Amino acid sequence: MSDSEYLECECEGLGHEKFNSILSIELRKNITVSDVFDRDYCVMLSVDLIDEDEGLSVHEHLTDLKGKMGVYGLWIELTECYDHDMHRMLCLYVGKGFALGRIKKHITERWPEQELLYVTFYECENRIAKYIEQLLLDKYDFPLNTGENSGEGFLATVWDDDRYSNGTHLHELSDRLAKKFPERFQ
Repeated sequence: MSDSEYLECECEGLGHEKFNSILSIELRKNITVSDVFDRDYCVMLSVDLIDEDEGLSVHEHLTDLKGKMGVYGLWIELTECYDHDMHRMLCLYVGKGFALGRIKKHITERWPEQELLYVTFYECENRIAKYIEQLLLDKYDFPLNTGENSGEGFLATVWDDDRYSNGTHLHELSDRLAKKFPERFQ
């Protein structure tokens, strides 16, 4: 054994620098509930009225989420303020992962019949999505989440009439509808 090998201390140089750097950068992000649910993707679906022969399928409504990782919420309207054209929304389910397939599964397995569905989505890396989802489950009660949901109180937000009625992808949905049924748009 050489002197240099003998003098190396095993309690140093554990190699955590890269992890520590990533953790420091990622946890410094200033992400709010409003960032996650009120700014990005939002689409409204009338699930029980979707007829693929007359309009867009669930898949076609949500196709912008294909291959995207992040946090999503499934919402209903609680009340409407007619004086201010605002809508108070309640989040019934929060999830994370590749959104398209997961949301489609939740719609078929969990969504109450004849209830308008509002889908929000916040794109982020998987580990950030896991953290946000777990923190939401720890702090709020989501009626359709059954596991790891120890929070109290409900997650509500307020949307203006434009977000409520049109969502964020109205033009994309209109383009898809026009391509599917060109005879209706001549």
